[in-house]
Amino acid sequence: MRVGLLCSDYLGLTGPGVYLENLIEHLIREDEVEVYLIHFRRIDNPIFAKVNEIIIPRASLLAENCLKKYHFDILHFNTMWDALFFPLLKAKKVATVHGDIQWAIPSLDYHVARAPLKRLAEWISRNFLDAYIAVSYDLRDRISHYLHIPRSKIYVTYLAPRDIFRPLQTSGADYLERKYGIEKPFILHVSNFGPKKNPEAIFKTFKILIRDHFDLELVISGREWEKEPKVKKLVAKLKLSSHVKFLNFIPTKDLALLYSSARVFFQPSFHENCPQTLLEAMSCGTPVVTSAVYSIPEVTGNAGILHDPTDCVGFAKSIKEILTNEEYRKNLQERVLENAKRFSWEKTTRETINVYKSLLL
Repeated sequence: MRVGLLCSDYLGLTGPGVYLENLIEHLIREDEVEVYLIHFRRIDNPIFAKVNEIIIPRASLLAENCLKKYHFDILHFNTMWDALFFPLLKAKKVATVHGDIQWAIPSLDYHVARAPLKRLAEWISRNFLDAYIAVSYDLRDRISHYLHIPRSKIYVTYLAPRDIFRPLQTSGADYLERKYGIEKPFILHVSNFGPKKNPEAIFKTFKILIRDHFDLELVISGREWEKEPKVKKLVAKLKLSSHVKFLNFIPTKDLALLYSSARVFFQPSFHENCPQTLLEAMSCGTPVVTSAVYSIPEVTGNAGILHDPTDCVGFAKSIKEILTNEEYRKNLQERVLENAKRFSWEKTTRETINVYKSLLL
């Protein structure tokens, strides 16, 4: 089975990029799949040395003409609208759908102005796709509703944590203090900044903990937080500057250490589908306090502590219980580790191959 996957510059860097990189890594181990990576320019990523690589022109017709000779069985896109560039190519086409915020809450899209264009592109792309992969059942049901796609054409494969995310047997406190200046027990949040991450709830909840005399730090890892004017203003207003550490983007091995060392992973998002960060935190055995919205309850199962995303008092109360009740904390650790077993790249890869096979019957 010859499969072409369209790649992009964000390979390995965002949630969809991490998905695609890990899916490729596992697909190339399968004898029944011959993998080709298709992209528009060379990318500095060692994964391309492991597979067949095709660089195509950006003009749609020229790109299709370049790919004809490969006689692909499957073309797999990481967004629906990528299918628009290959309307005539003879192959079964499948797209992974990672989100629907442009339909569900367009005002919280990272690029609000582009939301109508995304919706239009997805609506048109239905004409060129044979199947869809959603990253949660909740998302499957919503895109079926928004785009009038039969559920029978939408398969579900979850994301999964990378192998490096697991409980660490030794404390990394000295390393974290030396490299990142983290000196106290800390609450962790990991994301690239965006309004859907609910920054106001993150800082207001943490302010309640500081007000109630918990000696903690709030550690935020991800791009753009420290640069965002609204964040600067809110942190200053709440007088949290001395309690908050912004780490920007950090190496994966350090991120695994952060998860394992954190007292709580806190993610009060307004909208998520299959959030990679929740999977990573649970795989490290870190208690998770998060929102009871969209796909989050499906992903966390009975392991997460969930509240309405505006309930800062409820979030703070749950975090306090974890910080002060060691037996409760250990119980949560056991639950998140057990729940994390539901997700693996081996399982996701096998289910993806089954989608390919179903299209070729």
